[in-house]
Amino acid sequence: MRKLRYPLDNLLKAEVKFQWTPECQKAFEHFKKILSSDLLLTHYDPKREIIVSADASSVGLGATISHKFPDGTIKVVQHASRALTKAEQGYSQPDREGLAIIFAVTKFHKMLFGRHFRLQTDHQPLLRIFGSKKGIPVYTANRLQRFALHLLLYDFEIEYVPTHKFGNADLLSRLINQHVKPEEDYVIASLNLEEDLRSVVTNTVKVLPLNFRAVAQSTQADPLLRKVYHHIQHGWPESKLSGSDIQRFQARKESLSVVDGCIMFAERLVIPSLLRKRCLEQLHRGHPGMQRMKALARSYVYWPSLDADIVNFVKACQQCASVARSPPHSPPVPWPKPTAPWQRVHVDYAGPIEGEYYLIAVDAFSKWPEIIQTTRITSAVTITILRGLFARLGMPVTLVSDNGTQFTSAEFADFCASNGIEHLTTAPFHPQSNGQAERFVDTFKRAVKKIREGRGSIQQALDIFLLTYRSTPNRALPDQKSPSEVMFGRKIRTCLELLRPPPVRTPVQPSDDKKPRSFCRNDTVYAKLYGRNGWKWVPGTVVEKIGDVMYNVWVEDHRMLRSHINQLRSRQAAGTTPKQPVRQAASSQHSLPLDILLGAWNLPSRLSGTPTPSLVPSASASSPTLGPVSSPEPTLLGSPPARASSTPRHEAPATPSMSSSGTTSTSTEFESAVEVEPVVDLPRRSSRTRRPPVRFDPYHLY
Repeated sequence: MRKLRYPLDNLLKAEVKFQWTPECQKAFEHFKKILSSDLLLTHYDPKREIIVSADASSVGLGATISHKFPDGTIKVVQHASRALTKAEQGYSQPDREGLAIIFAVTKFHKMLFGRHFRLQTDHQPLLRIFGSKKGIPVYTANRLQRFALHLLLYDFEIEYVPTHKFGNADLLSRLINQHVKPEEDYVIASLNLEEDLRSVVTNTVKVLPLNFRAVAQSTQADPLLRKVYHHIQHGWPESKLSGSDIQRFQARKESLSVVDGCIMFAERLVIPSLLRKRCLEQLHRGHPGMQRMKALARSYVYWPSLDADIVNFVKACQQCASVARSPPHSPPVPWPKPTAPWQRVHVDYAGPIEGEYYLIAVDAFSKWPEIIQTTRITSAVTITILRGLFARLGMPVTLVSDNGTQFTSAEFADFCASNGIEHLTTAPFHPQSNGQAERFVDTFKRAVKKIREGRGSIQQALDIFLLTYRSTPNRALPDQKSPSEVMFGRKIRTCLELLRPPPVRTPVQPSDDKKPRSFCRNDTVYAKLYGRNGWKWVPGTVVEKIGDVMYNVWVEDHRMLRSHINQLRSRQAAGTTPKQPVRQAASSQHSLPLDILLGAWNLPSRLSGTPTPSLVPSASASSPTLGPVSSPEPTLLGSPPARASSTPRHEAPATPSMSSSGTTSTSTEFESAVEVEPVVDLPRRSSRTRRPPVRFDPYHLY
């Protein structure tokens, strides 16, 4: 049809002289013949299936609305076509195809609105834009997005028809070369659309240190973009093009458009290769970082390798690299597990705490800690401390420390080398490598602060902390043992052991070859009295037995001595014959008269009102009466009076006095006197109120 009209269209051009030629006459006659023939047209019927076809060429738009009958024939109801304006001729092929569809539905609006119809096009990419049930794709050219929004008014289904089967609409789109007076609605809509798109390009260029004309000139000078520009204007081939860069543009052909000589990818400006460095410098002016720079660039510009170029540009920036964050930490690598205690020791200094430093050494195998207080942290002091520590626990195989000057000095290196110790230092400013000691320093500081809260000096808090830590089960040790168990193979005793039942003591059996010496109560002995760097034997009387080999002895100078059996020997009074001591049962050795026991607690005696016989014989041998003898309370070497006991205090026996006839009252006479229990007056007792005995005092830790 266009070929038939071509001679007649030339007559309508402004700069061409009107001249009727034989070709014009031939075309005119041909048109008359066609118009007078039986055309395949039909009347509009809203009850029949409606088909709308639209197509576009480089010069015009064509559209038809048709009915499909039950026998399968299709007849056209109305034809429509118009030429493209100068601005529309610069559209890309997808934009022109979309414009043809908009022209068709707008032209036939009265017959389509509110009715379902089938929309046909020969441009397959439009099916993904206008026919998507997931909405309008994000990266779609601005014109196509506006076209898709306009089509939301209609109820249609879109289908693809190959070009060789798309005769009516294709013919109409190529029929008109120029429309002198296009319809006013389309002119206004086209102008408004172009102004919107031009404003998008203008805003993008304003952000960059570029101008619109420079981008357009560089686009035509760029070989790759020049090919892309040509394919946008005249259509992309169905086969893949050669070259990775142009294939990236071909994969996004639905989103590409041309505005005043510049290529647009959706709302983003495609930057030529000559201007990309300037564009990156502008985007990185505030050093926003890699990810934020990508987000900023994706809002304004596009080229195929945009993300890779941004990554390389940011990595090459010296200012960004100088203040970059540290890389992610690598997985921690633990120290090798020692096989025995005190093989690898970690050391570090803590402090100053109140002007004092503390050298901390931790065994890696048993977690046994050692803390030594010092006022200086020089190499000489450190060596002295470690030498004393190693003298008690032995030389370790490996010693781990940080890079303090006291550990990196030549003097310390000689000390380790001379003792066969492998000294390892951690990386500078990386305390995690010496985590065993660093972690214990933190534990030590926090524990000491808590213990010292109103509880005395720091040395006392340190001792309490070490005792508690060494005896507490540790989760890092096998079977959750305490450091002392792993280090020494035994538990160290603490005050908590008082909560356990007391152990049963096994009595010591004397050896058969030699019978041990022993004394009974009231035996007369000689006891060693020490003084002035010497000693001498003094006479005395056994008051009581303490344990197996200890005795309390009352000597003549009115003092109580506590002596070992090796410091005592038997004594015999002058003029008496040796006697065989009567060994009483263990239950009777410490027995006292009942009246004395009752009197100690102010209880009524069975002999109340009857005098009690004296425990000490009278000085006169001829007098048969035993009078009461008062003696001072015995003390031990001038010490204060003895503590209160659960049993009544024994009265110290008076020293036997010599009679006029030279005879002396012996212990046998004393024992017989006790057994006879003659009637004597009760000894004077203290009037103070006696309190019940306390077997165990509460254990006070502080």
